[in-house]
Amino acid sequence: MSEQDKLQQYFLTMENGLSVTILNVGATVQSIKVPYKGRQAEMVLGYLRPQEYVTDNFHMGAIAGRFANRIANGQFSLGANDYQLPTNCGDHHLHGGPNGFNRKIWHLVERFNDNEPGVKLECTSIDGEEGYPGNVTASATYRIVDGRKLVLDIEASSDQPTPINLTGHAYFNLNEGSGLIDNHLLQVNANRYLTTDVNCIPTGEYKTVVSSDLDFSEATELKGRIDSSYAPIRAQKGIDHNFIINDYNQQTKLAATVLSPQSGVQMRIYTNMPGLQVYTGNHLTTPFQPYQGLCLEPQFFPDSPNHPEFPNCILSPGETYHHQIVYEFIW
Repeated sequence: MSEQDKLQQYFLTMENGLSVTILNVGATVQSIKVPYKGRQAEMVLGYLRPQEYVTDNFHMGAIAGRFANRIANGQFSLGANDYQLPTNCGDHHLHGGPNGFNRKIWHLVERFNDNEPGVKLECTSIDGEEGYPGNVTASATYRIVDGRKLVLDIEASSDQPTPINLTGHAYFNLNEGSGLIDNHLLQVNANRYLTTDVNCIPTGEYKTVVSSDLDFSEATELKGRIDSSYAPIRAQKGIDHNFIINDYNQQTKLAATVLSPQSGVQMRIYTNMPGLQVYTGNHLTTPFQPYQGLCLEPQFFPDSPNHPEFPNCILSPGETYHHQIVYEFIW
């Protein structure tokens, strides 16, 4: 590893507010702590040593991309060209491939030390990398706002049309980072979800959540839903589904709320994207355990390059991709 590629940690703190640690590998959220009962309480899963993120296979806290979630058979067509991406999830492509944005060293562009402490990191992806067209430059800016909000602004540009779908992949555990998340209460502002096959590939159908165990229109304990016999949940050994945010209009709005009755901490997540992938950590393994973390991943819909009826995920030259995620903590 060269001098410029050394692992770095960036510490963002606000008095009586959040304390956040960001890594340059994967532009990763290593830690989010809230002041709670006289101590700093951890809200996300993570490794103690930055070096462990280099070989992590769970996208632990990282920026997932170029295309978060799945692309069926690793294939899509754009214009007159067909593209084949590496298949790193069975027969399918997941989170940008085996060497996605989570593996990259993101370089420091700017540090903010004013009343909104933050850091801006940047990475590049060359034409043909992991099979994608276009030279892409991406940035991730993290800032603490009002002491209680971690605001993430992700931007990208490309010199060729290319699919772009970047998101944060933190695993939240509001029980101070320990135990399971099955006691968490989840509410999602979505009346519909995408139906998928057993490999989480969308069929193209939007289905109502009403009268199903994917109905989180009101705050609902996760335990009964993770253990549900409802076929779409049972097929994934838990929840791993993309919810369609109500009244999508490209503006940042509340997507979901999660509460730990154990700690009393609540988190609200806001996004300007049309979908929210809810993943209950079904396949976490050592040093973690299944259902120890809850991923709330705002994004374009999975397999969007193969579904022209889905919201457009193609970034063209001269355009700027902008995804804003706000994590608001209440304690």
